[in-house]
Amino acid sequence: MKNIKLNLLHSGGISLVILFSLVFQSSKKIEDYESFISIETLIHENQLKANIKGLGGYSGDCVGFELTNLSTDTLKIKIEAGRRLLSVDSNIQDLLIVKNQFLVLSPSENRFVNGVGFCCQSTHHGPSIKSAFNVGSMATEELVDLAEVVDQNSFPTDAIQHAVWVISNNHPISSIHHENMNEIKALRQTVADIKNIELPWYSLTFQDDTTQLFSNKPKRIIGDIDYYLKTNAVISIVIRDQFGRVVQTLVKESAAGRGKHIYSLNLDVIKWPKGEYEVRVYEDYAILNSKKQFV
Repeated sequence: MKNIKLNLLHSGGISLVILFSLVFQSSKKIEDYESFISIETLIHENQLKANIKGLGGYSGDCVGFELTNLSTDTLKIKIEAGRRLLSVDSNIQDLLIVKNQFLVLSPSENRFVNGVGFCCQSTHHGPSIKSAFNVGSMATEELVDLAEVVDQNSFPTDAIQHAVWVISNNHPISSIHHENMNEIKALRQTVADIKNIELPWYSLTFQDDTTQLFSNKPKRIIGDIDYYLKTNAVISIVIRDQFGRVVQTLVKESAAGRGKHIYSLNLDVIKWPKGEYEVRVYEDYAILNSKKQFV
């Protein structure tokens, strides 16, 4: 908007009128949205009937709303990002809505719309096409904050799902992963800020499990290990467990020149026991250059 404003100001008086018109239209749009009423309020006031069903998935466009206006007035309905839909079946996960929707229904009008939601109970089963939900209520402050950020951005679906579980089920932030980590950098930082913890340098992928949506069994660890050499040196990079034992040698006695170096880690950890590990970079056989921990 700043660039548009500058260009218009330099174009003359007529453009100023256009600018004021754009600002007025933008303000009017915000005011219009403020006049919309929560779907929960309208249902409780018996002005709206909502039949909420799963669409056969557990993330993204996975829930449908069949809405019927029961009143004699036009209804302006808001389905809020941050609303937690409650599963009728206690074995099925609740759904967190992450995209705001604004709908206008004429008197007696019936309409079906899709909602964008994500499961928020990783220990439960995923919804089926027959799964029923109640309108529920707004989620915890942390989940609402996450939903509002997701609403304003375009992140990969799988990364959003893991971000939700980090908040709802206390999964590690390292579980938020994508092939292009730059695409989810803001998402990971948002979750770290919400939980008030340091953003990990690595990410984890997990094994598939046919009995539940999240196996909690790490498959691979992925991340960059950076180090700096003041002079030419012989480099070794190893991983030690919490007892100090070497469990993996990544680089063994390799010559490297002075300057900044990055080792891209992408390692299978399926058979590794749970615990704390440390990546150590040694120069000239015994001098510890740097170290990074992971869990």
